[in-house]
Amino acid sequence: MKNRQLRLYVTVTLAVIVLLYCAALVAANSGDIRGTTVLFASPGNNNVTVVWNPPFPDTNYIAVCTAEQFPSDFLLPVITSRSPQSMNIVPTDAFPGGTLDCIAIPDSDGTDIRHTRAAFTGHPSQVTVPWNPVFTDSNYTAVCTMETQDYGNGEFTSVISAKTPDSITVTNGSGFNTGTMHCMAIPDSDISDVRRGRVTVSGHPNTVTVPWNQRFANGSYAAVCSDEVPGAMGSDSAIATYADSKLPASVVTIPEIQSGLVDCIAILTRCAASVVGGCGP
Repeated sequence: MKNRQLRLYVTVTLAVIVLLYCAALVAANSGDIRGTTVLFASPGNNNVTVVWNPPFPDTNYIAVCTAEQFPSDFLLPVITSRSPQSMNIVPTDAFPGGTLDCIAIPDSDGTDIRHTRAAFTGHPSQVTVPWNPVFTDSNYTAVCTMETQDYGNGEFTSVISAKTPDSITVTNGSGFNTGTMHCMAIPDSDISDVRRGRVTVSGHPNTVTVPWNQRFANGSYAAVCSDEVPGAMGSDSAIATYADSKLPASVVTIPEIQSGLVDCIAILTRCAASVVGGCGP
């Protein structure tokens, strides 16, 4: 009888430990964030449809993207339309095509990840996006992507020009008349599943390797990056990740800036880039 009670006690104790462990994992996860990768053909100046899996309940979400490609005269991705199920985006104008990495998060997400967007009009040279809640300091990694129906012939370039605890400022390099700037940021104190990396740049390097704060198990992840040039009033720079450079511990970027920083955020995806329409976490 005592042995049976002991076995029951051990079983219950182990069950409690497992539940606590699972609860800890949930507490440290990445919330309702989506990550996806989609192939695009050459040239990359045609709309590509990115499918969200699972779909969002509405269009109240932030989306950021970066193209994976080989060195060329490339541009930044521009979102041209969004729905709960998908969005259309022009990846770049580069040859010979590549892979588009996108990350999205709903406005309702309550994790430590900051995510916001700011509408603008009147051809502003810079767009300031407020954080809510604000950060305690400027020690965070941020990425931004433009959304506009005023795309015309495109050619979008941009850099992050200022970071404060309560906002981020991004250059409107192509001078779009109207649009919305999407930005996402992660504090250095974050312990979620979302990876981040921020590297100082100088000497106009051709490539910059960005290490992740935590290793991935493999290279099946979506990575989004932005150039950061404090004090910039404008920019003709773009950034991409180097094709086939994703390693578990790092990714190689092509920053196109003389000096500043490269900010990157990444999250695991469930399937390969060859899946039509992309894949999700």
